[in-house]
Amino acid sequence: MDSLETDLQVVSYVKAAFLTLLAYDTILHIGQEYRYVWKSRWSVVKILYLWTRYSTFIDTILAVQERVDFSRDASSCNRIMTFTTIFAGFGIGVAEIILMIRTYALYERSKKLLVFFTVIWFAAGGVNFWAVIQWTRSFKTEAAPSVGSACYLSGSDGGIGLVCYTSLLAGETLIVILTLWKALRNVHLQRSKLVTSFYRDGVLFYLAILPFSVANVAILFLAPPGLNLIADTPLRVMHSILCCHLITHVRSTALQDEETETRSALIFAKSPKSGGTYDVRSDFV
Repeated sequence: MDSLETDLQVVSYVKAAFLTLLAYDTILHIGQEYRYVWKSRWSVVKILYLWTRYSTFIDTILAVQERVDFSRDASSCNRIMTFTTIFAGFGIGVAEIILMIRTYALYERSKKLLVFFTVIWFAAGGVNFWAVIQWTRSFKTEAAPSVGSACYLSGSDGGIGLVCYTSLLAGETLIVILTLWKALRNVHLQRSKLVTSFYRDGVLFYLAILPFSVANVAILFLAPPGLNLIADTPLRVMHSILCCHLITHVRSTALQDEETETRSALIFAKSPKSGGTYDVRSDFV
């Protein structure tokens, strides 16, 4: 029992730590957000940014509150876990749209890629919606034996949960492969700082989020009951932070390009077979 108590306390600390990280990052970058997001015209990317940034507080706060509200019984905890799991899953799905839009911009707004991404997102979304509903129905919660947590997830159908995490991992792997493929095909072309930023940030995002995705898969089958939910909040928070940074950084880089090259906007320039330049629109992301 001592081991279970320790595990539950660790999970509570991790969730609280990532809520603190989310709040700290939001406050720290409020200036950049105002300059590059709030002052910009309304667009799909702006809406996606605001949702990804601020909706994360809802399920993260609930996840922490559920750990420390000792007046809750197991059934109440089950309802909160179900809601936060579904809500966080949808939020991560929205963040994935940001990654797809970035890749779409890199491919010069290819209609074929747009159709492909649309089909993939809705197909994966449908499968994951079914999977997460079935997964949350398999949740088994119990009252915690210590002050480290109010209750905990004692069991679930890891096979169904695996569908959610592997599809997320597959989607992000596909996006980074498309990014690298585009970079290799245009390696001989002169690129702006903006395009270089697209390539570099996309790969770094994948490398940064990969450990969290892999950890969630491993925990499904290897972790003891007390550690079942230790990595779900970190995955959600890091998706929010990193995707929002992708947007503000690329807009900051675009502004620097415009200032140094005295251009009002960057436009698509189709890549010739040899030589030439390659750019993307700065106002698209």
